[in-house]
Amino acid sequence: MRILNRLVVVLVLAIAALPLVAAQALVAVNERYQKEEELHQALESAVSHYQSGLHYSSALRRSEREIEETEERLPVLARRKRETRLQLSAVRETLQAIKAEHGIDPADEEYMRELLADGEKQLQTFIRFLHIRNVTDGGEGGSALLRQYLLLSLGERTEQDMRNRAMLRARARFLNIIATAQQFQELEHTLRGEYEELAGEYLALLERNELAYQRLHASASNQAEIQRIVAEVQGEIMKMQSELARIDARIRRQSERDLIEKGIIETKEGAYNDGAIVGDPAGLSWPAVGRISAGFLDAAYRSFFGV
Repeated sequence: MRILNRLVVVLVLAIAALPLVAAQALVAVNERYQKEEELHQALESAVSHYQSGLHYSSALRRSEREIEETEERLPVLARRKRETRLQLSAVRETLQAIKAEHGIDPADEEYMRELLADGEKQLQTFIRFLHIRNVTDGGEGGSALLRQYLLLSLGERTEQDMRNRAMLRARARFLNIIATAQQFQELEHTLRGEYEELAGEYLALLERNELAYQRLHASASNQAEIQRIVAEVQGEIMKMQSELARIDARIRRQSERDLIEKGIIETKEGAYNDGAIVGDPAGLSWPAVGRISAGFLDAAYRSFFGV
């Protein structure tokens, strides 16, 4: 019967203690819920910044590859551009020499075509003249030989032949100069186009290289900033996790303390009770007296303070 009465009393005390315990638990749970929300937001922020960091890392690698590619091609283009420029300069010097020496302008294409056509026509006429003359002089009959002998002396005839051959060579040489000038003019046009193309390609590649360096520095700076932010967020997450652990411990200690104060449960030997005095304080006096006054190892001290 006594045991039943004690159980009833314990049950009544437990029921009476529940509202207070529940209220305190609700406050702690609400605080914990807020911390969990903050933790989730911090985790989402960390994930977002981490993904941004991956994006910048990828951009960083692309910039590095582009820098490596452009810096590998730039010297090749520079060498080709220089060789083409030197060839173009040599061709232009040759054209200037032809213009200064022979008084013709290879850049004037219409004039060069007319000059070439006129020179070929004159050369053909002169060759035809020489041919007709040789045929006439080589006719049958002694009268032709006698007439040649009477009209011209041997020296005059030889001198005339030399003049004709020199004129023929001069006309042929002039035509060759015109043709050479045209060839050099075409070569100048080709080399100029090639040089302009190489110069444009080199400039575009140089701009790509500079932009890649700018993106590299920007990506590195952004990545460093993101790493700093992620580190800060991780620090906040660790603080929140510690705070959640403290809240959980506080809820647990508060519940245990309330139940201990109501006498529902007993304190375990050596258990932490947050400084609450366990037992009946009516018989407690200070200092505790035993074999050693206020001795921490005295049994009376341990029985009252529980430590």
